[in-house]
Amino acid sequence: MLPKITIVQNNHCQGKCSANWPPRTGNITVEIAVTNNISAIILPRRSRSNKSRATEAAKMRVPLLILGGGPAGYAAAFRAADGGSPVTLVESEPKLGGTCLLHGCIPSKSLLHVARVIAEASEVEAAGIVFDSPRIDLNGLRSHQSKLIQKLSTGLDQLVRRRKVTRIHARGSFEDSETLRLEGEHESIPSDRILKFDRCIVATGSVSVPCR
Repeated sequence: MLPKITIVQNNHCQGKCSANWPPRTGNITVEIAVTNNISAIILPRRSRSNKSRATEAAKMRVPLLILGGGPAGYAAAFRAADGGSPVTLVESEPKLGGTCLLHGCIPSKSLLHVARVIAEASEVEAAGIVFDSPRIDLNGLRSHQSKLIQKLSTGLDQLVRRRKVTRIHARGSFEDSETLRLEGEHESIPSDRILKFDRCIVATGSVSVPCR
């Protein structure tokens, strides 16, 4: 059944009209072709409405932005997501975890653990248990480190997905108090490379500065 058509303007063969489409209320704008018998062919407009443009613009603004995916950043993201807040996490590294997981604490502790095992093997000689001198395989040691980092980083990725945290792989820099410019080539970066936010947690960590 065709909707009821109310002609607003008629210029011989074309015009504009508003039509009420049951069961929805309100008017929509369509283009019509009017014949001599005042019958009409309904041709819906394909251009975006003001509402759709506003919706698209709203997608570029996030309630809570967290800059940095290290221990402070992902912990804050998980806490906020558990509280019901939509969270967007921006991290420049391909993996989450920050310096602690990817370059510092965890890789160092894995080496310390191996060193401690070697030391304990030597210490138990006093109890009558003797091991041969250890042979260190550097490639195997590096592989052990990489597997440990990958396991922990994959676990963080799973927690991000479970909590529906939006993750953007990019480097961010502030343009003003509510705008972040994104740098990088990852597909998660918006086309205009701009991210608006209501609140932001800066968890970028720090880097050493050479002494002069």
